[in-house]
Amino acid sequence: MSEKVRILPSIATLILLACVTPMTPGVIEGATDPCELSGQSNIDQCAWNTFAGYLTNNTWTAWSSTADLLNQKDPGPSGSRFIPEACHDLSVDNPGLRVISQVGKVADSVFEAGDVTTRQYTYSGSGQRTSGIGLSGDPVVAENGTFLRYEIMVNPTAYDWIVANDLYKAATLETWDGDLIFPDGSVVIKNAWLHLGGLPAGKFYTEELLVYTAPNLLADPGDSCEKMTMALVGQHVATKTSAQPAWTWATFEHVYAAPDCTATQADSGVNTSCPDSAAKTAALSGSGLSDFLLNPTACSGGSGACAACNTKPAFNCDPNASGVDQGYCVDDPPNAAQGKTQACRQVAPSYYRKQAGENQSTLSNDNYMLISTQWYDGAGTGDINVAPTVRESSNRTNIKPASTATAASPTKSLLGNSSMESYERSNCVGCHSSSVFKQPDGTQISTDFMFWMTIEVPCGANGDDASCESEAPLPVPASDPQGSP
Repeated sequence: MSEKVRILPSIATLILLACVTPMTPGVIEGATDPCELSGQSNIDQCAWNTFAGYLTNNTWTAWSSTADLLNQKDPGPSGSRFIPEACHDLSVDNPGLRVISQVGKVADSVFEAGDVTTRQYTYSGSGQRTSGIGLSGDPVVAENGTFLRYEIMVNPTAYDWIVANDLYKAATLETWDGDLIFPDGSVVIKNAWLHLGGLPAGKFYTEELLVYTAPNLLADPGDSCEKMTMALVGQHVATKTSAQPAWTWATFEHVYAAPDCTATQADSGVNTSCPDSAAKTAALSGSGLSDFLLNPTACSGGSGACAACNTKPAFNCDPNASGVDQGYCVDDPPNAAQGKTQACRQVAPSYYRKQAGENQSTLSNDNYMLISTQWYDGAGTGDINVAPTVRESSNRTNIKPASTATAASPTKSLLGNSSMESYERSNCVGCHSSSVFKQPDGTQISTDFMFWMTIEVPCGANGDDASCESEAPLPVPASDPQGSP
């Protein structure tokens, strides 16, 4: 029987957590902190300072992930780790390393969310969705033939609020009165990781991580866990502060994650205008890389080894005895025909770099970029949730920046990440505003833009959705319901 283990943070880690502020400064000495100001340039500079500070200080490494939080029957303090049985020995030999598992930005091989359409409800009002939430769980297969992995990290402020209010339990969400409102100081980060194999380490922020894969994503029987050096290729950072009480939503990419798309974004749908091989070669000049991470130079069109532009790759598992495709197997090479992702960047980046006098790392300045930051330019003070407001398309003019990226909607605010919104329309805040949890009596409550509250809580240790467990590792034994300390 598979046992899952909880590891608590050390005293030193707890002291570190107590000292970490939501906005890690990268501000010129004597200058006004842009995080205390409004306006797009200040919001962007604040986002860049925060990102650079996080990379310099390894800030999120002391936090818990949503998998850490929700797979503990009785969550420990912020910084606690959840360790699947397959990773136990590696965890003992490598104390402090956290586990990542997610393949595709929605599917999660720890929770085994599987078909979560029962949690993806429409909402009332103008512009309502008629089916699902429009999120893609399709994986990104990088140029080096490996699948991107994802995780969601929750800072101590958000973690403690969830635990204090029992919001890690599906039963609490089912009876919660009103919409969820994350408190001031909350930070939620989503990381996209690429196996470093074959890439120059000096060009990436890297971490040693335990990479877990569930049985349904492997060609060989059983689950697996490997210690790997993983490179950060993309990151979303959602932050609440007293100056910006609604979420600010910043997204960052590695400079060479993907090339820019070559055509203006249409008013709807995904931009599928990838550059040709010659243009990619020219764009890579001086980079020390022969390919973009998510768009091999040889790819052109949708033939050969790569899928069509910003389109999911072909399945790579061997067909079953009836000849039916069996999906994706992370331990098999990509399908030789259209098996690798060919991504282009749908939103032009801001290219933020440090200003003179700032103390920021060369790593972030030389190798990562801020795409942009979405923020709410409307009334509101204290702890607020503006998702029900901006869910209505007529109210989205308060979401900044106003973009000229589309031909027909020059005021539409667009934001996306090549490693996460790879096959989707790029509007982070507009999409996440539709995250709602449907209670047993039919009431729909907003989860304050956080889809993981809708999808992962019902599939966690305190969940109640039986469909999540169909292919998951066996649960913690009844004799050890909390997991081993």
